[in-house]
Amino acid sequence: MTRTPGQSCGGRGGSMGYRHISRFGGRARPCRQRRFTYPRHPVRRPGDVTGTQIAWKGTDGLPSIASPVTDGRRVLLCEGGEFTCYDVKSGAVRWKAEAGRGNSASPVIAGPNAYVFDQTGKVFVMKLDDVYRPVSEADLHDTITATPAFVDGRIYVRTKKSVFCCGLAEGAR
Repeated sequence: MTRTPGQSCGGRGGSMGYRHISRFGGRARPCRQRRFTYPRHPVRRPGDVTGTQIAWKGTDGLPSIASPVTDGRRVLLCEGGEFTCYDVKSGAVRWKAEAGRGNSASPVIAGPNAYVFDQTGKVFVMKLDDVYRPVSEADLHDTITATPAFVDGRIYVRTKKSVFCCGLAEGAR
């Protein structure tokens, strides 16, 4: 038998006899049942946690696409040119600011700064603090919808037409 999507294996070759066929070709071979264990964490406990495990709930500045980002003390959300910063422990809104236009790319934290890329190609850099503190602003003059990657002091940004690598030259580090 061949395993169809959504069916479990039933163990190593299992009593159900399902077999896994690699997407990359090859012969059918027994499935291996994987058991995942989770550390004791309130979000990962099974069952209905709506009344017992939610620390707080916010409704301001909820993004439709971009994911929130946190430094462990604050949570930053970005939607339609509005930035909303929550306190991680209390859920209180620390600050709100408006800049740019809509964004699909999720904000990124690198060092003490948060970077927000809007769809028009503008980049907003701010200190992630208890008050809004803008650091700088730049414009790449092209549509940005993907979340950039930050590696070794460089920022890799994919726009509609190009990929940019922003950062210090190899010898200047």
